[in-house]
Amino acid sequence: LSHIYAHGNMFGDIDINYDKVGDDEIFISHELYFNGEKIASFNENHYKLESPHLWDLSHPHLYELVTTVKLQEKIEKYVTKLAFLDAIFTNEGFYLNNVKTKLVGLNRHQGYPYMGYAASKSLQEDDAILLKKTGLNVVRTSHYPQSEHFLNKCDEIGLLVIDEIPGWQHIGKSEFWKEACKENTRKMVLKERCHPSVIAY
Repeated sequence: LSHIYAHGNMFGDIDINYDKVGDDEIFISHELYFNGEKIASFNENHYKLESPHLWDLSHPHLYELVTTVKLQEKIEKYVTKLAFLDAIFTNEGFYLNNVKTKLVGLNRHQGYPYMGYAASKSLQEDDAILLKKTGLNVVRTSHYPQSEHFLNKCDEIGLLVIDEIPGWQHIGKSEFWKEACKENTRKMVLKERCHPSVIAY
């Protein structure tokens, strides 16, 4: 399998999507964990969990989905992050789990003096914590997809993310530019769609 994506909504519905590699017949099963404890097992790519712990700004509850793939004698396991939430933009504003939420945030670059973009995991995480401590609830990744360490920490502490492809203040007119932009967007979404903190691209 590749590009496994699991999404849970605020009502407990889980939908799992993935790309299957090859034509061989496989058997797939899923296990759902919360705080290290297995709470559900199922074989279908849709499941409903009763009374889920929702992911929000104050209580960013995270689950872990373990997908087991059996092909003849071969067994592979994939671990995917999962959260239960609904994030919706409307003409009246942004709603998180049906609660209207005012977005207050900043842009963020991940470059550091003397290091460039080779910042350590701890610095990436500290940036997310600093933004959260200042009272902000959203960060825009200007102007490129950023470190998984930063995004993971945003998931863990309840800091929303508006994700951005490479580029700034320019829309190219050539077909080459447009195709490159679409490909960058596709790769970014596939890479970062399992982060519950990401609410827009």
